[in-house]
Formats: sequence, C-alpha cells, structure tokens
Amino acid sequence: MQSALAQFVNSIVSFDSRFDEGRAQVGNVFDQFPNFTVDENEGKNIFMSGPVDQGGGCRRCHADPVFSVFQDSGHIGTIGVAGDAAATDLTNTRSPSLRDVFKPGAGSATNGPFMHDGSLTTMRDVLDHYDEIPVPTDEPLRTNFMNTIDTQLVQFGQVERLNLTDTEKDQIEAFLRTLSGQSVYTDVKWSNPFPGQ
Repeated sequence: MQSALAQFVNSIVSFDSRFDEGRAQVGNVFDQFPNFTVDENEGKNIFMSGPVDQGGGCRRCHADPVFSVFQDSGHIGTIGVAGDAAATDLTNTRSPSLRDVFKPGAGSATNGPFMHDGSLTTMRDVLDHYDEIPVPTDEPLRTNFMNTIDTQLVQFGQVERLNLTDTEKDQIEAFLRTLSGQSVYTDVKWSNPFPGQ
C-alpha cells in the first residue's frame, strides 16, 4: 500500500506547461525558448547553468524534465521541525518536483508553504535561503549540520553562497512559473475518488 500511494503521489505532476511547449520547439534545453519572455529565458539560463560562480546551479539537484531531486544525499539547510521551534531534524533529504510550485495563471500565488517544515512561505524566501543557507553556530549542532548537508551545497568545506541579485531572483521565479501546467487541476485521474463525501 505504501508503494502504491508513493507512486500515485509522484504521478501528480503537470507535463503540459509552457516549459514543455518551449522545450518541444528547440534542439536542447539550453537554447532560447521562443515562447518565453526575455526574463523567463534568462531565469532558465541561471537555473540551468553549472557551477554556482557561473549562475544558480539549480539544475545540479533539480534536473529537467521532472525538476525533482532523485538522490537522498543530505539535508538542504532547513533543519526545523514543524510545530516545534526548538527542535532540529538533520534527516530530511527528499525534495519534491519544482513543477507546479506556482499556481497556473498570472501572479505569484504558490502552492506553498515550502520545505518539510513549512518554514518558508514564498518562493523568494526559498531563493533567499539558497542564496545564503544559515549555518548554526553552536556546537555540536554546527558540526552535525555540516556533516549531513547535501554535498551539492558545499564547496571547499563551506556552504555555497549563490550571490544572486534581486533581478536574477526575479528571473528565476519567472522561469519557475513556466513549469506550471493545468492537468493537475483538471485531469480526472487526480480528482477526489469519493465525490460528495
């Protein structure tokens, strides 16, 4: 039952987004998508770029076309516990797809809050988090934090800093909006199996 439920939950992703439409029109994901705005294409470039010093490097963990993390390799710097501000948890390592994090249509309404503890309410909060992941200063929590953080977020023994400008963050958000589709809201296979209850 657990496996069946996991497979069902993992299937709840739209693949009818503007990203999918644009990807079908070009030779590879690094080409400019003709259906994107300048900011959406620039956000895609930042997201897809490699080392952090050359962009966001988001694709290292959130690879297209699913944009989810497949490898459980460590926490992502959010170590809180929902409902208990004093507790910490260094074991949460799984991230959902970035598809459909924004609700379809204009605006910035999201399907948040974000992170396993719901501590980040907006996408800008998420980008700010990755721009400067807060590292605990008290021991032994600091050492345990550094020993268990996702290795993709560490460079030369230090947690990476993205150093993104506000404009670059706006452009990444613009790109992430292109990953939202309609099917998760309209396809009957994801509808309530118990209508009227």
